[in-house]
Parts: sequence; C-alpha cells; structure tokens
Amino acid sequence: MVYYLQGYEGGWKDGKFEEKFKVSECLSDPVYQKDENGLYEGFFWDYMQVRADQFECLSVQGATRVLHKFLEESGDASIMLDRAENLLHDHFGDVNYWGVRRSMRFANHLVQISNQFRLIEFSSSDELDDTMVHKDWRDHRAGRRERGGPYACVHLRRKDYVKARQGQIPSIEGGAAQVEEKLKSRGLKNLYVATDAPDKEFREFRSHLKGYNVVKYRPSDKDLQLYKDGGVAIIDQLICSHASYFIGSFESTFTFRIQEEREILGFPLKSTFDMLCADGKQNCEKGSQWKIDWGKPDQDWSLNSNGVHTEL
Repeated sequence: MVYYLQGYEGGWKDGKFEEKFKVSECLSDPVYQKDENGLYEGFFWDYMQVRADQFECLSVQGATRVLHKFLEESGDASIMLDRAENLLHDHFGDVNYWGVRRSMRFANHLVQISNQFRLIEFSSSDELDDTMVHKDWRDHRAGRRERGGPYACVHLRRKDYVKARQGQIPSIEGGAAQVEEKLKSRGLKNLYVATDAPDKEFREFRSHLKGYNVVKYRPSDKDLQLYKDGGVAIIDQLICSHASYFIGSFESTFTFRIQEEREILGFPLKSTFDMLCADGKQNCEKGSQWKIDWGKPDQDWSLNSNGVHTEL
C-alpha cells in the first residue's frame, strides 16, 4: 500500500492549525500509475521492478502521531509513506526544538568560503549586513528587522521536482519572471541561485534575467572532491541565509533549513517565507511560518540523557 502524503487544499483555514488527515483526491497528477497488470508503478527509489497493490493520496496536517492508530489498524502488511516530510515530529517548533537548532552551527571552513563569496560578488559581510551572531549560541538573540546583503536568493529546485511536483513549481521562464518581479519591487540587481538544475537550465534561467547579476557558487574540482555535494549545499544555504530577500521552493527541506537560519538571524517574515508559484498562479501558498521561540531570557540549557538540549 502506498500513501502519497500531501497538504490540504488551501492550507490552514482562517490561520488556525489543527492536526488531521483524510484519504482524498490527489491535488496534483500522481506519480504512480497502473501498469498492464493493474499494479501501481512509480519511482520506488529507482528500483523499477517494484510494484504496489494499492495507491491513495492522503492529506495530512500535523505530527507523526496523527497517523499512528490509522496505520496500525489499516490491516496492510506493508505500507510506504511517500513524501513523509509532510508530517512534523512531535516537538517541532517548540522551545526545545529551537534550542537544539540554534546550537547547530555550520563548519567554520564552509562559513569562510561563503563569506568570501559574498564579499567578492556582492560586497556583503556580516558587519555590513547586520548579521553578526554571538560566538555562544545561548547568548544570541536577534531582534527582527531589515537586514542582509544587497542581493536576493532563490532556491530553484528542479530534478525530481519537475516530475514529482508538476503543477506546483514554475517553468524556467516562469520562475525567472517571478524572481524578476521580486527584484524590481525591492530595488535589487544581484541574485544568487541555489539550484540542483543542470547547467543548461541555469543558463536558460539566467538568460531571462538580462540586466541583473545572476550567479551561483561553482566549486573547483579540488573543493568538490574535498567537501562533496553536501558541503557545497551548506555553502548555498549560508549564502541564501544572508540575502536581504529569499524565495524558496514549496515543501523543500532545503528551503526549510534556510528559513530556519534566517529566523535565527532575525530577518522579517516578509523577506523569508515567499515561495515560487506554478506558472499562471500569482498567489500560491507561502511557506509555513514556524517562528523562532527563544525561550526565557535567563533560560538555562543542559544535555539530558538522550543528548538533547532541554530546559532546566
């Protein structure tokens, strides 16, 4: 049994969040289709011989616990939850979650690379951009205000999203048009692009933004061998985290991490939670605004037996 997890159409109602789930119509074209034997075929981690007996789209809103009883009582011997990132963990967004998240700092050598790139490409630095942080994460509390370098950043997710998110992401040309509108409204001429797109698609995207300085980080062969794709992704996140404006890709965990870092740095909500829309959609769903919880000013932190920061 495959359950393809999705949000509720229209998102939260009246700004009120409640935990719920429902087997429902697919909000976009499903990526699983019946084969000639009546079985469902799809991506299945690129194991093309795998098939499922049944398939349903499941709208979910809430933490993993909302599906616990439902799955136990389903009677299915084998269940796959596709796009499980639609579920939150039970303590997502509370003070302990943010304490753990704030304590996680990027490796210094990757920070230095991103700082050098920002300085060369955008004349951007923490001192100039008001993005300084305390050395000890427990002492860092940023007031929310306009800040960041004189550039925007877009997370242009492609590859698997082109197939899995049809109807939710823009075309290359459509995405460029949306970004150009944002740049114009903010008087920005510099754009950083964090993307998994092939270089051909990046060049096409850039060709639609004439008159703008559109760049991405290109590691040397030596740096790529040393830091791998994961290290390059962190450099992307760091540069995007310090832009004066950021626009992400819908329901991407890469986008989520950038939004979290911008919350820690104290950016205004309006400069962090915009999302690229599908072509022809002007006002699509924005990113869920999980605002930072700093805890009490005199909060004391310690490691519990599970190695997690908790309040004393």
